[in-house]
Amino acid sequence: MLKGLAARRLAEAGASSLQLETLQRCLDEGDAVLSAGTLKEADIARWAQLNPLFHANIGFRYGALFGLDNTDPGAESTPTR
Repeated sequence: MLKGLAARRLAEAGASSLQLETLQRCLDEGDAVLSAGTLKEADIARWAQLNPLFHANIGFRYGALFGLDNTDPGAESTPTR
């Protein structure tokens, strides 16, 4: 629910070009990972990198809601917990 709220607020407030590029790259790479219909170990590892990056960029303005380091939009942020 909080991620949906952050995504909505980001859409309403606008995202930087770096955030949009990062989100698009995550979506494109995520589609490529899932396109085979089965996941190999390397696919799981790539997904594990993409997923937090995607969510960190959605939550940049509201990163504190997720315990994220939100100092650098588009950076490969990681949870602080």
